Amino acid sequence: MKYFGLLLFFAAVSAHAVSLIGTDALGQGNDGARFGNAKTEEGLSMVNPARLAFERKVSFSAVVNYEVAVATKGDDTYASDNVEIPSLAFIFPLGRFGALSVGVWQHYSANMSTSVTDSSNHYSTEVEYRGSLFELTPSYALRLPFLRRVSLGGTVHFVMGANSRRITLGPDKSNLAPEDTWASTDAKITDAADGDWKIKNHPAYYTGSIQYAGRSVEYFFSYTTPYTLRNKLKYDLQFSQLDTLRPSTVTREIEMPATFATGVNFKFMKVHNIMLDVLVRNWDDAVPNIAGGWNLPDETEVQRELSVGGGYQRDGSDLAYESYVNRTSFRLGAWYRSWYIKDVNEFGGSLGVGLPLGIRGTKLDVSIHGGYRTAEKPNWDESFFGVSVGLIGVGNWGQPSRRYR
Repeated sequence: MKYFGLLLFFAAVSAHAVSLIGTDALGQGNDGARFGNAKTEEGLSMVNPARLAFERKVSFSAVVNYEVAVATKGDDTYASDNVEIPSLAFIFPLGRFGALSVGVWQHYSANMSTSVTDSSNHYSTEVEYRGSLFELTPSYALRLPFLRRVSLGGTVHFVMGANSRRITLGPDKSNLAPEDTWASTDAKITDAADGDWKIKNHPAYYTGSIQYAGRSVEYFFSYTTPYTLRNKLKYDLQFSQLDTLRPSTVTREIEMPATFATGVNFKFMKVHNIMLDVLVRNWDDAVPNIAGGWNLPDETEVQRELSVGGGYQRDGSDLAYESYVNRTSFRLGAWYRSWYIKDVNEFGGSLGVGLPLGIRGTKLDVSIHGGYRTAEKPNWDESFFGVSVGLIGVGNWGQPSRRYR
């Protein structure tokens, strides 16, 4: 229970993203499927739980991500940065009985805070979004008894999280005659919305996958069930944080489509890997916005969501007597992603190394990534750059299961 509490704590404190796009809808999505999901012995995959069956040691993994984004629209520019922990997981191999995992995954998140002040006209505007939709994800995978290179796996996604939005307008004296401004006040009006995330009529949704792990090629196929998200929102109109009108409650429902994902990993000369992954979601219904007052749009138009990623990885040796360079893994990759939001597309790339720590297999994974998001009005174009640090710790209590090779 101590570790379970830590998982929930880190998921709560990391509840934000750096992108400004989609803050009134679902926020920035983490599809978990850029590239490498078919490669075995690489930990938990949100789109391919079946690869868990080939894990050999008890392990813990955590990822910390720092990202900077610069958004532009016309002559306006807005920069933001953010630190988050998008995923945590424990993995427990069970030999011929498969493998178990429990983790926390941040699926969607939104974070924005900005203000505009005009001292000459004595008015100001403040906007703040905070929120995260995260999931507790127990997973299980098992290799087939007579086809040991084939495994089946599944994940149960328990949805949690909360979101909030504040829009504060200061006094506008621009239309008052100078001799009349003495009669005005400095009262601020805040349109506040607070809510939480749940699944309609069900505690969870599900992912199932099948994995084949051959000597020279590995591939998988997965399916994630559709579900309906419920975001119960309470709206308050506050005057200078003192007086509040009677709050109103609205529940928005978001139809989440089924997800199809597949990927392949070609292996050669034992340590070289060429990886390709594809993920597709067919969105049909527009996403209802938080909206509320100030004539904000009621919904966000959607499009087919597509993620295509490819990369190369050179594995490090697991032999303790090899040189440090030979035990270090190297990888590079690139991806294209069309967001769920209409006319928003992302292009990105990454470069990373896996640095061994000790002789049991503990590893520090460091990567840099960057790219560009193109968008049509009213969204902003964005360039982004980030650094990710992942720790994979191998437990001393874990006993390796038999290898299938």
